[in-house]
Amino acid sequence: MPPVAFDRPGTPGNAFSETDGGLVAYLKALPRVFGYPLRARNFGVLLGAWAVIAVGFIGAGFLVASGSVRATCLGLIVFVMAEGTFAALCFNTVHQTADGQDDLPGIPLFGSIAEWWPGAIVPFLGMLLTYVIAMGPAIAYAIYAINSAPTGQDPGTPDTVALLALLALGLFLWPMLVLALTMGDFKALLRIDAMVLTAAQTFPAYVVALLLVYGCAAILVVMDAVLSDSDSSSVALAALLLGIRAYVQIAAMRAVGVYYYCYQSRFAWL
Repeated sequence: MPPVAFDRPGTPGNAFSETDGGLVAYLKALPRVFGYPLRARNFGVLLGAWAVIAVGFIGAGFLVASGSVRATCLGLIVFVMAEGTFAALCFNTVHQTADGQDDLPGIPLFGSIAEWWPGAIVPFLGMLLTYVIAMGPAIAYAIYAINSAPTGQDPGTPDTVALLALLALGLFLWPMLVLALTMGDFKALLRIDAMVLTAAQTFPAYVVALLLVYGCAAILVVMDAVLSDSDSSSVALAALLLGIRAYVQIAAMRAVGVYYYCYQSRFAWL
């Protein structure tokens, strides 16, 4: 059982069509990746996710800006809890879509402090770990290159080609890391060999998944650049961008889940 699974209701009427899988089935399912808010329940979950990350980002920002040590600590806690809750929703979205379900899972709710650790902190750390594994080699190489110059000389400069290659490798693996953690467990993150082999065996579909995941990220970057030139207040702008982030990140997670759904026979290592 995945360590971050909360709510995966079985709703056969909202399931993807049963298929033999493969690239054709995958491409047919992709429009539903982005159209999920058209269902009333999914739209409600999206609004809830928007509220969660808005409270985490904007609320934590106000607390940290107060300058009080206590308020700063509280702000960091609020931010981690909000991002952890959203991370749990993202992991569960991957899992539920991978099960063939079109409905989004519910937003995790906590009835007691004891539920914070498995409900928000573990997903937060899990998502953070996927970023560290993906980007860690490039960051480690850059640090090594900068500090490799002999004492008394100017800091070294990382080789551009090597740095870009490591960054590209990390970006290539990140969706697979998210999928491995969702459908497996933390030990599955060590199976880099299986991830690369699976990506190679399903290369056209995995490339499509990559384009969707990073296309969603590009949408957020473009909207940030466009909206930054507007006359909106910083709070209103931040809230709008967080809403766009909630939509595109959930869509990206659904793209990863659909990829698994259509090629699950290639994931025996999970």
